[in-house]
Amino acid sequence: MTEDLILPWAESLGLVVDPSTPAGAAAFVMVSTEDATRIEFAREPEGWGIVCRRRLSDSDVEREWDVPPAFRPSDDRQAAAPSETVAKAARQVAAAFPLVRAVLSSGAGFVEVEFGTTIFDDGLNRQSFALTLSGLLKTVETFDAVRSARVEQRGALQMLAESLTLDQIDAALASTPGQPPTPSTWQGADATMPMTASVATHPVEPPVPSIAWMPTHETSRPASAWEQPSATAPVTGTLDAGLPVQVLERYGDWAHVVCSNGWSAWIDGRDLNDR
Repeated sequence: MTEDLILPWAESLGLVVDPSTPAGAAAFVMVSTEDATRIEFAREPEGWGIVCRRRLSDSDVEREWDVPPAFRPSDDRQAAAPSETVAKAARQVAAAFPLVRAVLSSGAGFVEVEFGTTIFDDGLNRQSFALTLSGLLKTVETFDAVRSARVEQRGALQMLAESLTLDQIDAALASTPGQPPTPSTWQGADATMPMTASVATHPVEPPVPSIAWMPTHETSRPASAWEQPSATAPVTGTLDAGLPVQVLERYGDWAHVVCSNGWSAWIDGRDLNDR
C-alpha cells in the first residue's frame, strides 16, 4: 500500500505532512493540526508502522511520577523508581487499546515513551485505517491525561505531607488497606467460569497506585473477583454492576482489573463493557 492512498485518509483525520519529509520517502512524519502531535510512518514488510513519542526530561519525571518521601514505604520494601512507574502506566494505557504497544527508553537527561502499532496491508480499508490510527492517537491522549492527573495528585499529596506529621500519615495509610469497592452479596446465575489459556500460575501483582488510574471498562453486571486467573483460586470479593475499572491485561477469558482505589483482582472478562 503506497502513501498516495493513506495520505488522504490521514489528512481526513486532521493530520498534515511535515514539510521536512523528503518526497517519495519510505518513512514520513505527519503532524496533528489539533495538538501538534507528531506521528511517524515507516514502511514495513506487511504494512506501515506508526509511532507517537512522548519525551520526558528527568525533571518532568521527578515532578510528575516521584512519590513524596512521606508516602514512600516505611518498611524494607523499595519504592518503585519514577521511570518504572512511567513505564507501567504507559503499558497500562496501551493495553486498553487494540494493537497498541508501549516501549520505554532512556537517554542522557530524559526518558522516552514510544507508542506504536502497525497498519497491515492485508484487508485494509479506510475504516480499519481510521480505527487503527485513532486508537494510537487516543492512547497518546490518555497518557497525556494521566500525566496531568499525576501532577495534580502529587501536588495534593505534597500539601497533605506538609500539613500532617509522619505518625498521622502512617496511621491513615494503615487504616485503609486495599478492599474491593462496595461489594455485594449477589451470586451469579451463570456459573460458567472463564477459560484460561493453561494452568493458571499467573503472579498476583500488588495494587496499582490510584494516582495513575484511568477507567477503560465497566462491569455489565455484578462480577465475582478472584486472586488469580483460576476458578480454583480464592474469591476476594464481588464488584457491583456498572463499576468503572481499568483493564491491565487479559489471560484467556480472564481480565486483570484495577479499581479507582487501587484494589486489583481477576474477573471474567465477559462481564465487562467498553466505556
